[in-house]
Amino acid sequence: MIGYVVLLISFPVQMTSWLPPHEIAVNIPGFIDANTGYFQRAYRQWW
Repeated sequence: MIGYVVLLISFPVQMTSWLPPHEIAVNIPGFIDANTGYFQRAYRQWW
């Protein structure tokens, strides 16, 4: 944990900025897309 704090203090921008996943880098999902994906996965796990 101390190592993470040292890195966070040394490189604040690099440690706090994240790249989007490759699949959604071009098309950002909307509200309906996000809910559809969530409920399809939840339904598959239920069965």
